[in-house]
Amino acid sequence: FPSHDRRFYIAVDFDDAGLKLREELIRRLGSERCLIVTFQGFKDANDLLVNNGVHSLRESITNATDIPLQGEVKLESIYDRLQSMYHNGLPTGVKLGFKPIDDLIGWETGRLAIWSGIPSSGKSNLIDFVSLRLNIVNGWKTAYWSPENFPIELHVANLAEKLIGKGFGRDKMNELEFQAAYDYIQDNFFFINCEDNTTPDAILAVAKQLVKRRGIKHLVIDPLNAMTSMGGESDRENENIRETLNKFVTFARKNNILLSLVAHPKKIPSENGRMRVPTMYDISGSHTFYDKADYGLIVYRWFDLKQTQLFVQKVKFRNLGRINETENDGKMMFNPANGRYSEPIIDYRDWETDRKSTRLNSSHSAKSRMPSSA
Repeated sequence: FPSHDRRFYIAVDFDDAGLKLREELIRRLGSERCLIVTFQGFKDANDLLVNNGVHSLRESITNATDIPLQGEVKLESIYDRLQSMYHNGLPTGVKLGFKPIDDLIGWETGRLAIWSGIPSSGKSNLIDFVSLRLNIVNGWKTAYWSPENFPIELHVANLAEKLIGKGFGRDKMNELEFQAAYDYIQDNFFFINCEDNTTPDAILAVAKQLVKRRGIKHLVIDPLNAMTSMGGESDRENENIRETLNKFVTFARKNNILLSLVAHPKKIPSENGRMRVPTMYDISGSHTFYDKADYGLIVYRWFDLKQTQLFVQKVKFRNLGRINETENDGKMMFNPANGRYSEPIIDYRDWETDRKSTRLNSSHSAKSRMPSSA
C-alpha cells in the first residue's frame, strides 16, 4: 500500500505509560489512520494470550476500532431518534393552544426566531404572550434581556395582566390574584440585567447560567440594537451582525433553547397613508437576518381594524410550520385591558367595556335568582 493508505494498529499496555504512548503515537501518525486494539479487559496482549489463547488475541486485532474524529457524529448515536421519526413522522414542534399561531408554527428548541415589525406594532407584547403560553402549556421557562421593557417591575406587571386576565392594580386585580401571579412569574420567568456590559458575550454568559440553574428553554433578547458593538461603519456593522447572529445560533443549538431576537426594521415608507408590512430584508443593518433565522416573524397592527397579524416569512424546516397563505392567516385581536390575544371577531367591540357589562349582567342575573328573603 502507498504510505498514505497505511493503517496503524496500536496495541499498547493498558497502564499510564501505555496510554501516554498511545496518545503520542496517535498525535504523530494521525488519528484518521489509527486503529485501537483492546484486550477484552486484560492489561496487555500477553495477559490475553495466556488466559484466553491465540484465537482471542487474533479476534481483538480483527475488531480494532477507529478513533472517533473530533466533531464527527456517529449515526448509531442518533439511531433511536431517527427510528422514532421514521415511525411517528417528523417533529412538528410544541403548540401554544392558540389557533391563530398554532395554525402557522410549531416551536422547537435549538432554534433562532427573529421578530420584527414597525414601532408600536406590539412585538414585545406578542412575545410575552407566546412566552406565557409556552410556559403554561409546555412548561418552558423564559429568561429576558429586554431594555425596552425597563424597569423590570413594569415588565412583570404586564406579564401578570396576561397571566391573570385582568388589568394590573388593586382596583382590577385582587390581592390573592396579585400574589399568585407574582409567585408564578418568580418561578418561571427570569430577567437579565447587564448594565455595565451589554455585549452579546456578557448576556449569553448569564443566560448560560440560567440554563443550568433555572432550566430555561426560551431566551428573549429585545432588541438587538441595544447591545454594545452593533454600530459602526456599514461594512463593520454588517460583520458585527453576522458574528452576533452566528453566536446566537450556536448558543441556541448548544444549550437546546429557543432564542427569540427582536430586530427593528429601517424606516418603512407609507403606501396610501399606511406603512406597508415590513419584510425580513427591511431589518436595519444587514440582509443576514433572513439567512440565519429558523423562524422569520413580522408583527403588524391594523390600527383601523384593531387587529394584530403575525406574518411568518420564513420557517427553515417545513415540518415546523408554514408561511401565511391567506389574508386571514395569523390574525388575532388584542385586548388592551389585559394584554391578551384572542381569535379575531368580525365586529370589534371595546373588550374592557364588554367585560364590565358581562360582569354587571351576570351579577344582575344572580340577584334575580336569589330567594326574596336574601
